[in-house]
Amino acid sequence: MDELDQGILGGAVKKVYEPMGKKSVCGKVTSIYRKNNGRASSKIYMRHKGRYCQVKNFEKAMIAAGKWKPTKKAAAKKSPKPCKSNQHRNPATGRCVKNKVVKSPKKKGSSRKTSVKRSARHSNRQGSY
Repeated sequence: MDELDQGILGGAVKKVYEPMGKKSVCGKVTSIYRKNNGRASSKIYMRHKGRYCQVKNFEKAMIAAGKWKPTKKAAAKKSPKPCKSNQHRNPATGRCVKNKVVKSPKKKGSSRKTSVKRSARHSNRQGSY
């Protein structure tokens, strides 16, 4: 009998899931639980039909069954960084583009030197020298 008594002694049973609070899941406010083991986890659970199930999997199942439509989160637009001093923003793409430097127009007329006879070494031909 002493052996049985030693097996019974010990303490209370530790619950596997500990309550965290309440949260709206698929349009209904339900109690949310977290697993009570030594490691920290970001997974949250809820009770559904007498069992604990992961909230993420429950939402997927409800969407697949057509019983609930997911709420679309509006993505917050990031404000773009200002362009550098020698750049401007392209309105079509929204990217910073270098400013084009306006070149002075070339003078009209023949500013080229008259044809200068070049040696065969400096000619553009690819023949032998």
